[in-house]
This record gives sequence, structure tokens and C-alpha cells, in this order.
Amino acid sequence: VLNSPNAAIRDIDILSEDEKKLLLDFYKGIEDDIDKEFILSKYFRHIAISNPDIIAVDDGVNQISYGELEKSTNSIANDLFENYNISLGSHVALLLPRNYHFFELVLALNKIGAAFVPIDLTYQIKRIEHMLEISESVCIVTTEDIANKLDFNLKVVCIEDLNYDADVDVDIISRNEDLFSIMFTSGTTGLPKGVKVSNHQIGGLNIAFKNLFSLSYGEVVGCYVSFSFIASYMVYPVLAHGGCIRIFNENEQKNSLLLIEVLKETPMNNLILPPAVGVPIYENEDLKLDYLILAGAKLN
Repeated sequence: VLNSPNAAIRDIDILSEDEKKLLLDFYKGIEDDIDKEFILSKYFRHIAISNPDIIAVDDGVNQISYGELEKSTNSIANDLFENYNISLGSHVALLLPRNYHFFELVLALNKIGAAFVPIDLTYQIKRIEHMLEISESVCIVTTEDIANKLDFNLKVVCIEDLNYDADVDVDIISRNEDLFSIMFTSGTTGLPKGVKVSNHQIGGLNIAFKNLFSLSYGEVVGCYVSFSFIASYMVYPVLAHGGCIRIFNENEQKNSLLLIEVLKETPMNNLILPPAVGVPIYENEDLKLDYLILAGAKLN
């Protein structure tokens, strides 16, 4: 660069021939066909109709089947559309505890073409306000208890007020190009930045998930990380393959002994953990875990 200050960046080469070959060989990867019409809630509905009794989400307290979740998400989607003006293109912030209601809202919003914005309960108020503004969220869905502590200039919808029991059929109007969600970076270099995630990107993740883990009906996948963390997106294909998401609650997140106890009792296909938690887990030989994925920090 110093010798040729007028050279175009594209013409400056810092890689050796061996390094180029290594990168090009790696880049080839594995090719597979992606469903260009992939919509998570459509895949979920297909399983719910054919196998309604298998468990979709287990939060350690409640186990919700595909059939139950299909009915409640239809009802919630209808309620949000008819009574809260949530429809195709709406952005909705989810400020919810670690239980099955989170995935219930994800599926309900996906059916009516709305995108969800996952927000962690531990975030500071200024950070949440920034996320709400940047994402152009039209409302926050949360619990009554959390709502009583909020003071945002935005419409709040409490899950206790939503209709879960209406026996309605809902047309899934999401399209492949529509947004599935808006997630945010960690913000370690400044303010968190919003990233749009479309339905077709979840479709690509779905294929990668199938190739990596060969997930089949009834298998369990753990969800330890925050719903607002990118690694949590690995669990969405579970609902397209007839698997079960096992949510680890706050106590299980904080206490590794509780986490290990669950992993000894519940056979799991895969689980993503930060290395600080994952390495001690990995060294335990009694776990019924097929794949352990470590991400989010340096691994010695």
C-alpha cells in the first residue's frame, strides 16, 4: 500500500497462493436445495396436524404439544390482528420471561406476517428504548408484572389479556421475503445495531440444521442462551422438524449443577453454551447429549 498509494484496494493482494487455495476450498462447502417458500409457522402447522401430541416446548414447568400450540397461536394471531392492529409488516417487541409464551408469540406473529424483536429482561432502560426506536416497534408484548414497572411511550400488550382459547382458523399470510424478526448486536462497541432477519434466512438455517444434527421427531434441543442472542436462532428449526425446545430457566442458567442434572435426565440432540459453562459440562461423562456447541467467547 505504501509503495503504490494510488492502487485500487481490489488490486492489492496480501494472501499467498496456499492461503487462497485454503479459502477457496473452504468456501465451496456443501450445496443443498432451500425451500424458497419457507415459513416457520407453515412447517409447524404441518407437524401439528399430523402429530398433534408430540411436545413442542418444555420450559421446565409446562410442556406444550404441537397441537396445543397450533390452537393457541391461531387464537393469539387472530386477537392481535383483530383487536391490536398487528398485521403484515408490523414490528413487535417481546419482553417476556423464559417460558413457552415466548415461542407462542413468535409463531403467532409469524402467521400474520409480523416480525418480533426479542428484548432481554436484564437490559438497561436506555438500551431497550434505543432498540424500540431503531426497530420501529409498534408495541411491546409483556406480562402484567413487567408492564407495571415499565414507563415507555409505546403501546403495551399484556399476555394475560390475549385470547388463547378461540377455536379459529388463521390464514398464514407471511411471505418468504417478509421479516421473521429484528435482532440486535451485543453493543460492546457502542450502541447495539439492528439486523433484519427474513423468513428465507430461517429457511437456510433450517437446511443447515438438518445437515448438521439429523434432528428427528420428538428429539430435544436445549435453549440456554438469551432469546435476544443470535445463537438462540438455532432453536427455531426445531419447530420445523418436529423436535422439542427445552428452555433452561433463570435458575438453571445460574446453577450449573441444576443444568447438569437436567442433561443427565433428558436426552438432548444439541445445546449451545458459552465456553465458561460448556467446558465443565463437556467434561461430565454422564450427560445424554449428542452435540455440544460452544460460542460467544474465547476457548482455550
